[in-house]
Amino acid sequence: MRFGTIIGLLILWACPVWADASGRIVGQVTDEKTGEALAGAVVLVEGTGLGATADTSGRFEIERVPLGVVRVEARMVGYASTIRDSVVVRAGRTVKLSLSLKPIRYKMKEVVVTAERLPFALAERSPVSLRVIRAEEFEHKITSVPELLSEVAGVQIKTLGGLGSYSTVSIRGSSSEQVNVYLDGVLLNSALGGGVNVGNIPLSHVERVEVYKGSAPVGLGGEAIGGAINIVTRSVGSRREGYGTSYGTFRTAKANWMFSEQKEKLGMLLAMDYVQSDNNFRFLDDNGTRYNQDDDVWTHRRNNDFHGFNVLGKIEYAVRPYTTLTLNNNFYHSDKGIPGIGSFQSKFARLRTLRNLTEGSLIARQVLGTMTCRLKGTYTYYASDYRDREAEVGLGRQDNHNVTRTLGGEWHIQTLLWNHQILSGVLRARAERFKPSDRFHNTPLLDNKRTSFSVAVEDEILLYGDRLSIVPSVQWDVRFSRFLGDYTHGHWIEGPARKKRHAMFSRRVGVRLQAAPWLILKGNVAKSYRAPSFYELFGDKGSVIGNT
Repeated sequence: MRFGTIIGLLILWACPVWADASGRIVGQVTDEKTGEALAGAVVLVEGTGLGATADTSGRFEIERVPLGVVRVEARMVGYASTIRDSVVVRAGRTVKLSLSLKPIRYKMKEVVVTAERLPFALAERSPVSLRVIRAEEFEHKITSVPELLSEVAGVQIKTLGGLGSYSTVSIRGSSSEQVNVYLDGVLLNSALGGGVNVGNIPLSHVERVEVYKGSAPVGLGGEAIGGAINIVTRSVGSRREGYGTSYGTFRTAKANWMFSEQKEKLGMLLAMDYVQSDNNFRFLDDNGTRYNQDDDVWTHRRNNDFHGFNVLGKIEYAVRPYTTLTLNNNFYHSDKGIPGIGSFQSKFARLRTLRNLTEGSLIARQVLGTMTCRLKGTYTYYASDYRDREAEVGLGRQDNHNVTRTLGGEWHIQTLLWNHQILSGVLRARAERFKPSDRFHNTPLLDNKRTSFSVAVEDEILLYGDRLSIVPSVQWDVRFSRFLGDYTHGHWIEGPARKKRHAMFSRRVGVRLQAAPWLILKGNVAKSYRAPSFYELFGDKGSVIGNT
């Protein structure tokens, strides 16, 4: 009995040692270039036969890894393998890794594959109602951003004319001012108000269009009430060059050219686009007598031509293996006739617009193990020239030149916590200056300003093998507005300075449940705010007066 008791005690004493004689490796696999999760990537511990496959969120988990120093390798088709040396595994401990794979391209003969389009990975993961339109769906058609968005369920477009005409977007019955529109993640909404004209956003070099219905993630700007639209241009890739031309009715013509090249550390892209149309379609002119059909005649739309030119340039430089510096510039210019309202057609009224968007960002991955940091700065210049010297369209004769300058900065961090949580934080600052001028009366006016600050936190919690996702987020915004002057009877008039401060606290909880392999349920509850525009606060148009 004594000998058996001693043996039993030795076994009980040794069991914890045997149980702890291994460790655990968890982490996430992402695309080194875009930062997106790589579902299906294989992660192996060399020399052990142990490994795991990344899920739809790019996360992996390897149990019972032998103690000591091991090498971990990540592989995926279309990417160069990456190896992490000197990974120390301790008894009963969890090692967190963040692995990035660099995409590579293979030169092959033409291969034609026909299959159903797989769901967009981000749409599967996010609890937000999201529709992604890829370039493959529209790149061979003469179409526009308004026409493309009008095909999305829950999205309504209000267009005043043909190609290139002023077009605003509404999502699920919202107003156009309640929808945030982004170009490569840069907000286009102006403090002046009136929504964003999506008709002057060229489509030739767009890679995808993301339509968020109801709310948007904090990384994009979660304060949207009706929703958000993010238009993403093509990314820098391996060497490629292409061009295209097309021609249609009403002398509608389109020409585009693109060149891209990727070397070891430096990548660049240059793209140009030109589109034009006479827009002189036929319509039934009632001569201003709606209920008298005797004087109705079919005629052509006049002064409705449109010309647009766009240049896109991108440069990417790999500072370090996991640090990338990017510089993007998007230039757009358009010239369009204003045809008038109904049967009252104009001959000379015109609108010219110029927009130049410059963005620089520094992305650092694997900071402190699993953290990704992005520092971004943007500068936007937008100028519009509206000329109606014969008073054909508006109230009185007008020749206005208005300029909006916007300077913004953003710091975005994201980290993996305990393998089942992704914590994100965003700090934003934005300064906007609107300067109007009345060329007809030769009157320069003072600048109107709005300064904005935002702090946002989002936590993605994954449960039950990632089948249940809970995403709570909070955002605090402060706006400081100053306005000088009024827009009355067709021209600007200087006035005393008026100021207003708004503080807004928004919150949202989103839930996504994969109830079955073929069924995903999503739901969101949110309380959001929108700061009033300059016109809503201080404007004076005679029949409509602002309310501070």
